[in-house]
Amino acid sequence: MKAIIVCGGLGSRLDKEGTIKPKSLIKIGRKTIIEHLIKIFSFSVNEIILCTGHKYFMFEKYFKKKKNFRLISKKKHLVCYSARYLNKEIKINLFFTGIKSGTGGRLKKTIKKFQIKENFFFTYGDGLSDIDLEKLLKFHVKSKKLATVTAVVPPSKYGKLEIKNNLVLSFNNQRDMTSKINGGFFVLSPKINKFIKSDLEYWEDKPMQKLIKINQLNAFEHKGFWKSLDTLKDKKDFDKILKTQKKIPWLITYEK
Repeated sequence: MKAIIVCGGLGSRLDKEGTIKPKSLIKIGRKTIIEHLIKIFSFSVNEIILCTGHKYFMFEKYFKKKKNFRLISKKKHLVCYSARYLNKEIKINLFFTGIKSGTGGRLKKTIKKFQIKENFFFTYGDGLSDIDLEKLLKFHVKSKKLATVTAVVPPSKYGKLEIKNNLVLSFNNQRDMTSKINGGFFVLSPKINKFIKSDLEYWEDKPMQKLIKINQLNAFEHKGFWKSLDTLKDKKDFDKILKTQKKIPWLITYEK
């Protein structure tokens, strides 16, 4: 089983650092967020495909310096490494999927290039979670659906006002547990490829909407840790977590 991680996005809301490097290569503590993600998936898979786009050459430059990464092969648009994680070898593929490709386009190209014939994990290169991937996979297989998305409760950034006739009836600064968003961490069948029509298409738009219409998009609810790297504040929050907590929250599930 493989894991696909899309890493082609800009980090335009991450101040200067986000303009000079891909968002997935921004560091959380001493490691890049993509390294944290690779470790999460290394508990469950032996092969990971990183779909690169914006400043794609920086990934090769970065991994070339990593002692636990060994170059296996290098071809046009594809560089393969063997990396040591958890006392086992993980194959890491850097697959350049185009500068302007959408997340759906990157998926489509990857499924075709690697001739994927079975279920695979899929996520974005900017979110971390302590989700149990084995439970997610079992949930997906049992459902017999084409796609499963992880539903998470987003961190509350602002207090919620309830207003009627211009009067505030209530103010709640706590998390709204009824509101859920796409937390990434999908399990997908390669059959979803037929729902992606263009390289410029985003997986979150027409493909997911089509799956919803035919009742083929399942939701796996995750109530544990989840956080994405979108802004400079998010980066500072991640760094604070690493400095103040004894255990890394997105690895708690795997390092029990």
